[in-house]
Amino acid sequence: MTLLICLAFICVSCDDEPEISPPDSNASALLPESDAALEKSNTKASKKAPSPSYQFLIYSGILCEFFPCPGFDQAAASNGDIIELSGQGTLSVHPKSASGGGTFAHRNANGDILGMGNWTATDLISFKEFGPSPVRPPEWRAGASNIRIHLVDDLSGAEFDAILKLDCILPEAKVPPSLQEGLRVNILGSLNFNQLILGPTLFIIQE
Repeated sequence: MTLLICLAFICVSCDDEPEISPPDSNASALLPESDAALEKSNTKASKKAPSPSYQFLIYSGILCEFFPCPGFDQAAASNGDIIELSGQGTLSVHPKSASGGGTFAHRNANGDILGMGNWTATDLISFKEFGPSPVRPPEWRAGASNIRIHLVDDLSGAEFDAILKLDCILPEAKVPPSLQEGLRVNILGSLNFNQLILGPTLFIIQE
């Protein structure tokens, strides 16, 4: 499927994301240069005033009123493998935190299941809100986030740490031209699913 939607019913182009390096002592090293700068900006802003929290949705919650559920957001790796995720959670920049989770499946290029299980959000690396849409509910927000997650494969029992890049575009919201609707998942030390296939995603401000 080639649908890239965040309740805007619009498609956006999919440019390859920069590779995210394996972890070291500095969380910024895990991110593309633009996301590392975003994290530094968030850190400075968080020292000035408390920030609101946000609910994030990945093919779940209110999205199921517009799309057939259950379903998954999808991304592909360079070898053709596909990861599918759904779920929801909350995040906050100050104090920096992320929680929640959902389910995932890992398929090869032929669609055969290689793994499946649950994922859990463990930490927030960065988040940037780009504001509401004039044609959507005011609590819906466009945004870009990088979230640490932990995956447990129910088939093999294997566990993995990863970085979930979750982006949402809303109609007429002022977002960077490079922002891509949907998700990408970098399994640290393994496959990087950085080729977006489809959404939808959504951030909802909690005030």
